[in-house]
Parts: sequence; structure tokens; C-alpha cells
Amino acid sequence: MAFPDYIVAIILSGLLGPGMFNLVFAIVMVKWVGYARLARSIVLSEKQRQRIMVMQHGRIVDTCEKQELFSENRHSYTKELLHVFES
Repeated sequence: MAFPDYIVAIILSGLLGPGMFNLVFAIVMVKWVGYARLARSIVLSEKQRQRIMVMQHGRIVDTCEKQELFSENRHSYTKELLHVFES
């Protein structure tokens, strides 16, 4: 499937005129969709994560599943953060 993209890029480059800049510009205009899809899939997978980590002073102090966050046996810093967001 990558071959037709390059044909379109060559045609676009020919329409833009000679020069390396026009060739690179044409390739970027044709191939940016793949990078946009990759970035979108990474964002969606990170958005659906169920694991939560609490950091204090650059160190991880607590790790739990999203459902376990409000249980009583959490780190004291986690409890402090939850208390701030409750009020």
C-alpha cells in the first residue's frame, strides 16, 4: 500500500516544480496521515489505562488499579491528595 503514496508524491512534486524542497514537501503532504494515526492510537491507548501511580518528589510512592484508589490501605501521600480533591 505504500507504493501508490509515492506515486502521488512524485506527481505532486512534478506539479510543484523542480527542487529538493518541493520533493520533500510532497512526500510530507502524502505521508503525514500515517503519523497522525499512530499518534492518535498512542493517545487512545494511554487514555484507557486502568493503572494509577502516585509520585512524591520524583519517586513512585503508590501504585494501584483505578478501582482500588479509594481503599483504606493506600500510602499516606495518596490519602492526602484524595482529601484535597474531595474538598
